[in-house]
Amino acid sequence: MAKSQMQLANKAWRNVSKNYEWHTHFPSKKAWKTFCREQAKYTALDAIDDNDPLKGYSDAELRVQQEIMDWF
Repeated sequence: MAKSQMQLANKAWRNVSKNYEWHTHFPSKKAWKTFCREQAKYTALDAIDDNDPLKGYSDAELRVQQEIMDWF
């Protein structure tokens, strides 16, 4: 079964943010997961708005890394 855009983006946000050790800066695991879910919503919507949906997990992870780099 294919993963939805939201599922791909959410998993990518969790893995990328954990690689950057952002999960340690939240007061709880639940708060970190909520942050990832909210960011994934915007990632998935941006992908759809760009008319370039996420093709797989690696595509989602690349998009998340690009978004994070845009912040800095």
